[in-house]
Amino acid sequence: AFRAHVVAAGFRQVLLFPVSEGERAGVREAGFQSLAVGSEAYITPSEFSLRGGAMADLRQMLNRGRSRYGLRAVEVCAAEASSSVLQVYREWLSSRPAGHRLQLLVGTPRLDEPFRRRYFVARDHERAHAIVTLTPGWSGAGYGLDVMARSPDASAGAVEVALTEAIRTIGEEGAEVLSLGACPMFEATRV
Repeated sequence: AFRAHVVAAGFRQVLLFPVSEGERAGVREAGFQSLAVGSEAYITPSEFSLRGGAMADLRQMLNRGRSRYGLRAVEVCAAEASSSVLQVYREWLSSRPAGHRLQLLVGTPRLDEPFRRRYFVARDHERAHAIVTLTPGWSGAGYGLDVMARSPDASAGAVEVALTEAIRTIGEEGAEVLSLGACPMFEATRV
């Protein structure tokens, strides 16, 4: 029905992204081609924990950001986010190698059309250092990480502070899933 609708609406090309492995057969049956371009990492926010050896590096970066540099993360609405989010995002983009921006894989803050996006900013008492934006999905049961950016001169741990605050916040609200996004052309090999 979706395919018929977009054809009738005059669209010549439609991209469905992301599509889970379980959805691929239905996508093919609807007449779409299916191409695996990477893997996606998921977190269950309510079960997320910083305990254990696997989280030692993350704990170290959080401690560095919080204790040494005084970073704290706050969630801000789109109206409040405008200056700090756009500044960090633009600084981050300008520090990227010149050339194609990979718009399919690199989101934008979408402050002009926030819908239900969430904006988390890691800052010290003077300025914003990093931003994380989440886009709603999973029929309201979760979010996807859309933008994760830091100023080129941001303090160590800035992104980690913003991201863990985002995970903690949505976990406390009962979100069931957080997608950390696709890793293009990633192939995991077990040894």
